[in-house]
Amino acid sequence: MNYIQLFIRKFKKNKLFTLLNLFGLTIGLSAFIYMNSYIHFERSFENFNPSADRVYRVTSQKTQNNEIQERKSCAPVILKEHLLATHGEIEKAARVHIIDAKRLIIRINGDNGDFETYVENIGHHAEKDFFELFGTSLIEGNSETALDGPNKVVLTKSTAAKYFGEDNPIGKSIIITDDFEMEYEVTGVVNDVPANSHFQYNLLISFDTFVKQRPHWRWEAWDWDYFHTYIRVNKNVNPVDLEQGINSSIAIAASDAYKERGYTMSFELQNIVDIHLNSNLGRELNTNGNGDFLIYLEIIAYFILILA
Repeated sequence: MNYIQLFIRKFKKNKLFTLLNLFGLTIGLSAFIYMNSYIHFERSFENFNPSADRVYRVTSQKTQNNEIQERKSCAPVILKEHLLATHGEIEKAARVHIIDAKRLIIRINGDNGDFETYVENIGHHAEKDFFELFGTSLIEGNSETALDGPNKVVLTKSTAAKYFGEDNPIGKSIIITDDFEMEYEVTGVVNDVPANSHFQYNLLISFDTFVKQRPHWRWEAWDWDYFHTYIRVNKNVNPVDLEQGINSSIAIAASDAYKERGYTMSFELQNIVDIHLNSNLGRELNTNGNGDFLIYLEIIAYFILILA
C-alpha cells in the first residue's frame, strides 16, 4: 500500500516524467516479449517430430575436374537404395523431388460436366515413408499405402477443404497438369504442415508417378543429384561414424561412374533440427533462417530489457 501511495504522490508531482517512464517501460517490455517470441519460434523447428534427433538429410558436394562445386541439400537419385542395402543402421529412407514445372494446374471435375481449376505454385514428389520421417500422421487414408504406387496424391487438410469443401476426398479424382497431364486418386489427407517445419507443402504426389512418367531416365545414375534424401537411423547410432561409412561405401559403389564422367562426390549428414537455422545450401526446399542473426537479436533483446 505504501508503494502505491508513493507512486501516486510522485505521479502527481511529475506527471510528464512518470508517463514517459511508463511509456518507455511498456515499449521496452513489448519489444523484448515480441523478439523473445520470435527467437523461441525460430529455435523450435522440427520439435513436433518425435524422432527428429534421429532424422538426417544427406547433402552432397561434387568435385569435377578438380573444381569443388557448391554443396547441395540434395543427393543422387540412387542414394536411397544404396543406403538401405548397405547400412543396417538406417531404419527408414525417403526421397523428395521438387517438381520441375513452375506451377501446377489442378482440375476438379464435377458431376454435371462442369469443373473447377486451382493453381499451386510448387509441388513435390515424395515416397511412402515420408510421413514417418517427418513426424506427421494422416487424418484420412493409410500412411503405408498413400504414396505407394503411381497416380496417387496426398492433400493437406486446408487444401482438401479448398478442393472438396466438407466432402471426404478419399477416393476422389483430380487432374494435375505439370509437364504431364494425369489423373490422380486422392489417397490421403494430412494435417497442415506446422509453421516450424523446414519443408512446407500443400500436396504430395507419389514418387512412383515421377518414375512412371520417365521410364527411360537413368534411375541408377550417381551424377543425377537433384533428390532430397532423408534417413532415420537406429537409436545410439553415431552420425559421424555413419557419415564416414557412407562415404566409404559410395566411393566403392560409384567408382566406375566417377571414372567415366571425371568427378567425385562427398556426403554429409545434416540433422533436420539444424536445417532451418544453419543451412544455406543449393536447392534448399525453402528459405531458411539465420542462426548467427538470432544470436545478435537475442543480445539486443536483453539489452532493451535492461534499458527498460
